Amino acid sequence: MNLIGNFRFLLSFFCFLFFFDFASAEAKIPLFQDFHKEVFLPKDAIYQVVDFPFLVKKGESVVFRASRSDCSCVQVDFVPRKKVWSSGEEGILRATFRVDRFLGDEIKEILLWFRNEGFPVRLQVEFKVSREILFAPQKLEWKVGEIPQKKKIEFSLKNSDISLNKLRISPKNRFSYTLQKMPKGKYHLWVLPEISTMKKPSLSVLNVFTDSSISREKKLPIFLSIKR
Repeated sequence: MNLIGNFRFLLSFFCFLFFFDFASAEAKIPLFQDFHKEVFLPKDAIYQVVDFPFLVKKGESVVFRASRSDCSCVQVDFVPRKKVWSSGEEGILRATFRVDRFLGDEIKEILLWFRNEGFPVRLQVEFKVSREILFAPQKLEWKVGEIPQKKKIEFSLKNSDISLNKLRISPKNRFSYTLQKMPKGKYHLWVLPEISTMKKPSLSVLNVFTDSSISREKKLPIFLSIKR
């Protein structure tokens, strides 16, 4: 009896493995309504929710494995919150972005992996950002050991009532800077590294404070780096 019992147990176990593998092999990816979305951000938005509805094809199942994004500003969830989706089910991939630090138009990507699919599903969100102040470049770079040279950042103010109020750099004493007011709502910001700053790699942040009505533009960070 023990021999027969053991045989039945092994037979049941192998049947379970066979059907489990078969069911797993049937798992596919969901059918998303859109893979790319364009979002116009409100002026003072802090968070923005973007939904990607999807449907699971009949006769298939979907098992979510992992997600990744090119931005730490996003949190990804499924609605309802689960990882296994059955034939014919509908759901939503919900991405919640923190957007109050977006200083210009941004494109963010989300990668989703599902069981038995070697390649990820790629979702993309293109943010259009309302702006009163345009400036470029947003970072300046010099090389270690070179002769310090002035570099320029240009600001263009869409509203003549806006002004650039104050500049603050951290750490101090690595760079000198001059703000020059130009005609037609423009400013030129000139930045020059100190000679001692050019001896080794470093990173500084120059914050430009404004009275813009858009909260994300009240402090504009500019990155100053010395690279090898």
